[in-house]
Amino acid sequence: MNIDNVHHTVKKIYEENELRNLSDFHSVSKKDIMQKVSRYFQIDLYLTDRLDSNESNNLGNQYRIFISSNKPFNDQWQDFAFFIGCILLDKYHDSGTSESLTNSMDTARIFSFEFCAPYFLIKELQEMQEEYIDNYSKVLVLMNVFDINYYFATKRLTFLRYQKFKEQST
Repeated sequence: MNIDNVHHTVKKIYEENELRNLSDFHSVSKKDIMQKVSRYFQIDLYLTDRLDSNESNNLGNQYRIFISSNKPFNDQWQDFAFFIGCILLDKYHDSGTSESLTNSMDTARIFSFEFCAPYFLIKELQEMQEEYIDNYSKVLVLMNVFDINYYFATKRLTFLRYQKFKEQST
């Protein structure tokens, strides 16, 4: 998985979990999506009020994600996506490559942007296709539709521009 194919990876994950369009995405709670994706990758997911922060680990070749219910839900959703990205990179990382930890973390962050607000779903939103709509309004649409915070939505919008550029140049 790299920066240029992360949207294909996310789309495949969503499709294999029967989330093929925006209607499917909104018909299921984000917590249910988290549970489905965790089961799909055989990752133990713990939603708990005993933690102040979210974290993941790998003990005995079993991956775990701990999500604090004390945090705002959009933080839980965004952190879950980041941890899934980290775990996938760890599970499927080619040890023969020289990808640095920094590059892996950047890829995991980009994975989280794509996972929380998938490109194939954003393309269904008319508001995101209109050039005359200002960036602030687009950020608000992303926040509302995908349950993400302002900072995350601005980063997602930036990556969306990159994705559109890549799509147009091919």
